Amino acid sequence: MLKNFLHKRRSITAQTSILITLTIAVALVISALLFYYKTDKELTTHYREQMFQESNTTMNVLSDNIDTIDSIYRLLVSSDTIYSFMASSSRTPSDYIATEKQMTSLLILNNLWEKSYLESVYVYTNYNKRFYVSKNDNMINAAVYRNLTEPSPTLTLHALDGSDDLYFVRTIYNLSSGDVLGTMIVTLNQKSWVNMLTQNISKGWHILMYNNSFETISDYNYDVTSKDRIEALKKSLDYYNDKALHHVKFESKDYLTLSNNLKKIDISATIMAPQNQIKRQVNNVLNSYIIDMFIIIFIVLLISFAI
Repeated sequence: MLKNFLHKRRSITAQTSILITLTIAVALVISALLFYYKTDKELTTHYREQMFQESNTTMNVLSDNIDTIDSIYRLLVSSDTIYSFMASSSRTPSDYIATEKQMTSLLILNNLWEKSYLESVYVYTNYNKRFYVSKNDNMINAAVYRNLTEPSPTLTLHALDGSDDLYFVRTIYNLSSGDVLGTMIVTLNQKSWVNMLTQNISKGWHILMYNNSFETISDYNYDVTSKDRIEALKKSLDYYNDKALHHVKFESKDYLTLSNNLKKIDISATIMAPQNQIKRQVNNVLNSYIIDMFIIIFIVLLISFAI
C-alpha cells in the first residue's frame, strides 16, 4: 500500500513537473512568435523608411549633378570670346586657340574639370566648326551630333551602343535673334558617374537608372543576356508607374523597389533593396532569442524535477 502511495506521488510529481515545463515552453513559444512578428514589422518599417530616405538622397544628388553639367552651358554663353567665335565664320587658328583656352579656364576655375567622370566638352557650330576641351581624343560624340534630329533647348541625355560614355546635349542659341549657334555635347564616363551617384548606398542594394536612351544598374556585372533581363525589369517597374514600394524579381532574387523620376531630364531612378536582408536581420535577432528560450526551458525542467 505504501509502495502504491509513493508510486502515485512520484507519478503526480512527474506529471506536475511536465505540466509546468510544458506551460512555460508554450508561453515561451508564443512569446517567440509574437517577438518574431513584432521584430519583422519594425525592421520592415525601418527598411522602408531607409529606402525612402536613400531614394530622396539619390534624386537630390542626381538633380544637383545635372545642374552642375548644365552650368557648363551658362559658362559658354557668358564668355564673350566663346560666344563671338560661335557667331562668326572665322576659322583662323588663333581664334580656335583663344576659344579653347578660354573654355579650359572656365572649367578649371569652376572646379568642373576636376570631376573624375567628366571626359570632354565639345561644341559644334553652324559654320561647321568644332572646338573642345578633352581628356582624350575620343571623337565618338561626333556620331551623337550627326544623329540629332532636332534642337535641344534643354539638357538631354543620349547614349550610343558600344560606348561606355553618356552624352549630355544642349543647343546654343543666339541671345538676340534666337537662331541656333551650335550644339554643346558634354561627355561623361558612365561607370565613374554612376559610382559617384551611388557611393553612399547601402551594401547589397542597387540603383537602376534609365530613360529611352540608356539604362544602367550600379554594382552589376553585364553580360550578353543582361539587356533582356534589364528590359524585363523595366517593364515590371513601368507597370506600377508610381512612387510606392513594390516587389519585383531580378536575377532570381526578390527585391523591394522604390522608383522616382527626375523630370528636368527625364531619368527614372529605382532603388532596389534585397528582401532577404530583412529576413536575415530578423533571423539573427530571433536566433539569439531561441537559444535563450531553450536554455530557460532546460533550467525550468531541471528545477521542476528537482522540486
